[in-house]
Amino acid sequence: MDAPGAQLADPYRHVSGETIASDGIASTMDQRVLDFSKCRHIPDFADKAKPFVSEAVAALRIGRDVDYPFGMNPLHWTFAAMDSQAFQGIRDSVPHDQIVSMFNEPNGARSAGEIAYEVAGKVGPAINKDCPDQILVFLLNNAPEAMLEGYYQLFRSMKAILIPGDLKGQATNNTGNNRFNLAAGGREEVMRWYCDMFRTAPDYQSAINHPTDADVRPLHHAARSHHPERVKVFAILLAEGAWQSLAKLDNLGNTPLDHLKPDEQMIDQLMGYVGEYLRLSELEEPERQSWLETIEYELFAAFERFQQEVDLTREMALGQTMAP
Repeated sequence: MDAPGAQLADPYRHVSGETIASDGIASTMDQRVLDFSKCRHIPDFADKAKPFVSEAVAALRIGRDVDYPFGMNPLHWTFAAMDSQAFQGIRDSVPHDQIVSMFNEPNGARSAGEIAYEVAGKVGPAINKDCPDQILVFLLNNAPEAMLEGYYQLFRSMKAILIPGDLKGQATNNTGNNRFNLAAGGREEVMRWYCDMFRTAPDYQSAINHPTDADVRPLHHAARSHHPERVKVFAILLAEGAWQSLAKLDNLGNTPLDHLKPDEQMIDQLMGYVGEYLRLSELEEPERQSWLETIEYELFAAFERFQQEVDLTREMALGQTMAP
């Protein structure tokens, strides 16, 4: 919550006033932009995005340059609206290199005050300097059950046309989340895909250990996720090199295991997933075994530290309870 008397930034100041009528009533376009800005839930977000999709795709097909609201290009709008038909239309009518270029375009960046205003009480993506695939992954991770299949269908279609090297860089957004931070809170398949897309990039290890503005790394995101596949995602990150984040603290002083709260059975399960994942990798046997031993050592060391902290906390609580 904001401090009493705090002045929130106007979250809609980006809406042009040039076409506002003299009586103060917004034009149709401005009204749609305002309606989209005010969405607080993903179904509303998708519904309010739909009017922009047909216009954006039509302009793209005829090569007309358009200054899209919020800096969102046709792919942003297509994913926001969960419009598989529009995505197919883009695939059929736009050259691949142009599609790849759009995938690497972030939408508009908002100020910290605007982001705070926009995110408060909202379950939907902020206008936050995200590339189209980041918008789609956010929605896939957070949409209600009834919408998941629609977003997953779009993900599969996106996955089918992009190859390693198409997506450029970490794509860190306005709050410090890169592609791996966003993917870590969701499906195993999405994380595997991002790993395959970026594994040969020179900054790959930096990307999968990347801290957000709140020092939250992909391993933290996976650990604190409520997604049913979170343990497998956590294991994939470990296998890919994110074991380097096991001792890292977020801005609240928590390690990934503080969020995961594992027991011995979960640690064994994690190592089982890591071993299975590495067996399917392209690593040669000596390197694979060395990598597995490193992960096992680091994970068990982190688990021992976690257990010691839990025991200390329990002892302190017990001491306070028994104090006269």
